[in-house]
Amino acid sequence: MIIRDLNGRLSRVVSGVTTSYGVMDGQFYTDLLEIEGAQQAAALDNTQKEATYRASLSNAQLNVDAGRPPAVLPAVPTMTVVDDFGSTTNVPFIPPLPVIKPLVSTPSGSIAAPSLDKLGIVYNMVSALYKKEFPNG
Repeated sequence: MIIRDLNGRLSRVVSGVTTSYGVMDGQFYTDLLEIEGAQQAAALDNTQKEATYRASLSNAQLNVDAGRPPAVLPAVPTMTVVDDFGSTTNVPFIPPLPVIKPLVSTPSGSIAAPSLDKLGIVYNMVSALYKKEFPNG
């Protein structure tokens, strides 16, 4: 990664040796400036790819969770990497992006969904209040 110093110089480390270029270094500085711009553009592009993928995956997961097939499964994007010499490569995201989780159905034995016993809860609350108010009764 190209590093911009506080004084405006651009630096990169190659095999443990740091080289630094300033505005007065001409073409070397211009080349590093272009590579730094490409690295920043790739970082923004990667952020956008990840956000778009996560949003479409979330929508597809909602369909799967509801028992419907997802409309379109999003393709897993790759991350664009620009090295300090300007060459661009596409690699998988690190850490890996999530994928669709299949619907897990557990048989309940009945068609109706289980519900809370609201009457029993109210009875227990009233009994507790009564016992607190009249401990001997």
